[in-house]
Amino acid sequence: MSGEFLIPVFAEGEPFGLGALATVVAVILLVVVAWYYIILPLIVRPTLKFKKDPTIAPFDPDELVEPLLPALEVFAHQHESLRGLGFEFLTNFFISDATLSGRTIGEYWFHNEFRTICAVSYVYVVQNNAIVAPSMLISFATRFSNDTLIVTNNASDPGLFPEEPKAYTYSMSWEESVEKLNQFHQAACAQIVPATRSNRLDNEFSGDVFEAHKAGIRASNEYSVDVGYLRPEPGDYYVATIRGAYLMTWKLLRPFKQIRLWMMKVKVRRKMTELGLHDF
Repeated sequence: MSGEFLIPVFAEGEPFGLGALATVVAVILLVVVAWYYIILPLIVRPTLKFKKDPTIAPFDPDELVEPLLPALEVFAHQHESLRGLGFEFLTNFFISDATLSGRTIGEYWFHNEFRTICAVSYVYVVQNNAIVAPSMLISFATRFSNDTLIVTNNASDPGLFPEEPKAYTYSMSWEESVEKLNQFHQAACAQIVPATRSNRLDNEFSGDVFEAHKAGIRASNEYSVDVGYLRPEPGDYYVATIRGAYLMTWKLLRPFKQIRLWMMKVKVRRKMTELGLHDF
């Protein structure tokens, strides 16, 4: 039986030619592609869950476990720069359950004149009780009276969800300077006229930065439901739809991730030219 099965490729007395080799290679490639782009998204789909009402609270720096201590150095390194730019420290924060395995600790800063909130974050994944894949993220966000939202960050990935209406995100993954990120952000914000900057933190949330952040996460999740990325399930989480699982997974895989990073870089560079920023 097994011999008969192999006859088309390994027929007795016939050489194993280039045509047969090409067939084998093609079959292997098809299997790899099918696994990578078709099967893998379905396997990871059960892990693509997002908390409907995530927990965000302050943390005690003295109680951080040893693998997270470098985060404190990351935060401290930005303090002088942020104060020099006119930002005031609000509080630190810990997001413990926005996703199944992702965690974030960080600090909130606020610029009263520019109505800009800055979050300096240390993002990591908990896997088998170990902390893996840590990364630092600096993000500036300003909202306007016409509901326009400008976000500037140095995220290494442009994000899994589609942008909400009137939201404009610029990810400068190559930039570590708080000063340059803020310079770009404020220049982009200056273009939003005649709308005025909105102090949503005070006007809508009475200064409760945790509630303001949760509201932003909820809005993003709800919009992702509207566009078919997520669906609500009984309990505390949204879960990825089949369509959403494919789109979110593909965005993290080659070559789509590299294409998205290139497109974001082109978007940012074009905006820099438009804003007259030539010293970046």
